[in-house]
Amino acid sequence: MPTAQFFKLEKDKQARILAAAVKEFSTVPYNDASINRIIKTADISRGSFYLYFADKEDLLFYLLQELVEKPAVAAYQGLSRPPADIFEFGLCAFDIFSGLLETHRALLGQIFTTISFEQVQVVVARHHSKIRELSPISADDGCHRLGIDFMSIQTAEMKTAAKGVELAVLHALLHLALPCVGPSETRRELALLLDLLKRGAANC
Repeated sequence: MPTAQFFKLEKDKQARILAAAVKEFSTVPYNDASINRIIKTADISRGSFYLYFADKEDLLFYLLQELVEKPAVAAYQGLSRPPADIFEFGLCAFDIFSGLLETHRALLGQIFTTISFEQVQVVVARHHSKIRELSPISADDGCHRLGIDFMSIQTAEMKTAAKGVELAVLHALLHLALPCVGPSETRRELALLLDLLKRGAANC
């Protein structure tokens, strides 16, 4: 996360740094992303960059929160009717995130198709508590914070089903990062998978 120094900057300067980061992460693979190019585009010194962020991973994680996590939470909270259960919630989360993916396709497509699984594990482990707090598709504390009724998720079987919903939605969203996969087909397949999970949970 950014340091307190970053949030003391004028909004225009904050926006300039984030715009430079979006440009860099959208055009080159994550491993090739250069702090030097980011600071040159943003017109700040290298020393200033490290006053605001620990490294490029820190910057990327904050960027994803600003462009994806926060808008997703706002979109969910703005729904006229909350999902009836965890399975309907999975489809709702897909709709919200797929729209954001389309808006930021160049950035998210570049990240999700070039970052390695090992790197994802490292990032998740390092930011696990923050991801759980903010993620609208997490089947635990994050959803309770958003006001979803999970009173039905009491048994081990239902908790397993909830985790299955989370993984199914993430898998579907990763598919959307591929240019050859359409959102309608992916959503239809996800709906079928969620229906199977729901039927299985009902028989437990």
